Amino acid sequence: MSVTVAAERIAMSSEESQTALLTVVLLPEGPVWIAKCPELDLVTEMDAQDQALQAMLELIREYAEDYRQRAELFDRSPNRAHHKPYVERVSQCSSEEQLRERLSIHYGRVHLQPVP
Repeated sequence: MSVTVAAERIAMSSEESQTALLTVVLLPEGPVWIAKCPELDLVTEMDAQDQALQAMLELIREYAEDYRQRAELFDRSPNRAHHKPYVERVSQCSSEEQLRERLSIHYGRVHLQPVP
């Protein structure tokens, strides 16, 4: 089965959409909210939507820091080497607000469809 994310995009100005660096998808899953960042293969789960987004912001920053500290290892890793340009740009954000402005946030549900 493949996973297709059907998401409704938050209205963003053309300026914001041009500066979007990462995608965050917020998904209700029973009593919790899942936040996914597909570009960095990150996922977090919290009780509320705003908590899930906040946790993802923190996770993105922590991942970027970890990547920079272990760049030699991650740069050789087939499933992480493509993260480097994202990590470099995340590292240029001097505040949480700057990082938040670089996100394209979507709300949706995950739908499973059989692969032909």
